[in-house]
Amino acid sequence: MKDLSTISEEIFATEFGSETGLGLSEASISGWLQANLGKLNVNLFSCFSGDNVELDDEAADIFKSVYMHDYYQKQTVKALRGVLDASLGDSILEVREGDSYVKRANKNEMAKTFRSVANDYKADTDLMIARYQILMSEPRQVVGEDGL
Repeated sequence: MKDLSTISEEIFATEFGSETGLGLSEASISGWLQANLGKLNVNLFSCFSGDNVELDDEAADIFKSVYMHDYYQKQTVKALRGVLDASLGDSILEVREGDSYVKRANKNEMAKTFRSVANDYKADTDLMIARYQILMSEPRQVVGEDGL
């Protein structure tokens, strides 16, 4: 069982390498998790609630994936607006010394990359949700000697 602060620590450490230059912190991730607990409940047909909510390992992994999907969706929008953080990469993609050639990153290509990553997280999340629902489902009827 994991609480939201433990999940936010894991996301910050494993997904972002504890880099503070991205404008993220464990507190901001934990706040997002608390605010979006209902999204997890809807997907899993569960009723996690409260300040000290504890999730089983499978639900925690699904919630991490939901967070990462949302994060990359936001990065896609930022890329399209051209407001990416400097820590995510400079706008200069290529520099050549001979003949003074400089190539800048295309915002649309950056957005497509973020969108692709977000879609990958969404597909993984949907698969994990389906498997979780199967794991937690109970038989509707027991027939024969199994019911004894």
